[in-house]
Amino acid sequence: MHNYYNIAMVGAGNLAWNLAPALENNGHRISMVFNRTRKNALLLIEQLYRAELKRNLNFSNESLDLIIIAVNDNSIKDIASEIILPENCQLVHTSGSQSMNILERSAASSMGVFYPLHSFTKGVMTDFREVPVFLESSTPNGLHQLKTLSKGLTKKIFQLTSPQRRALHLSAVIATNFSNHLFTLAKKIMDKNGIDFNHLQPLSFSMIQKIFTIGPEAGQTGPAIRNDLETIDEHLEMLENEEDLVEIYSIMSKNIQQSRKRPKKH
Repeated sequence: MHNYYNIAMVGAGNLAWNLAPALENNGHRISMVFNRTRKNALLLIEQLYRAELKRNLNFSNESLDLIIIAVNDNSIKDIASEIILPENCQLVHTSGSQSMNILERSAASSMGVFYPLHSFTKGVMTDFREVPVFLESSTPNGLHQLKTLSKGLTKKIFQLTSPQRRALHLSAVIATNFSNHLFTLAKKIMDKNGIDFNHLQPLSFSMIQKIFTIGPEAGQTGPAIRNDLETIDEHLEMLENEEDLVEIYSIMSKNIQQSRKRPKKH
């Protein structure tokens, strides 16, 4: 049997826009929304059933089970310092890179982290069934609450410590944010030479499939892993007027070469 919670959302950004309606669709109640920019809070409230605008961070007289801080990382500490909590209400943030202990300033009896590993966008509703959620709490009851909250959204529920979650966040930045930027650089080269960027799609999809079947180490291909110095030099010559790209290409190629497995000694 599900437990359903009365929740306040602090923040009205990309994550809140996706998470708050998803929680309501699973029977929980988002009763109030606070945001520094009132207009954004009201826009989020329009997407919810009966949520009210909260004008300050004093929740001491509210009947709440959970307060979710869904703001940018730089604002969490200030909010934790200002917020006033009701009794028996857990306070959680949704950051991948911030420790759970950043919430200690709030004097919460239970504090935790609810971190969905996904890139959220306003207006593009996320299917949470495919999103892994990583949880942490300072109390057993708080962890049980977060697991219950998550079960209606996804089956991909994991418990990580703050150092583990920060390592996960770092890995996600390198794997997705950096690779997306590399695609941006590749598209500029293709656009400059009148080549359709979509030509990269089959190769890119194949690469992703291999990464998660045989592993990224085994799936590495290209001139660097083959130590094809002639092709590398040719590519660097083509990029000679792009100083930043020369540096990126050189560093990446060198790192790939250094990662090659050395032959085992018999």
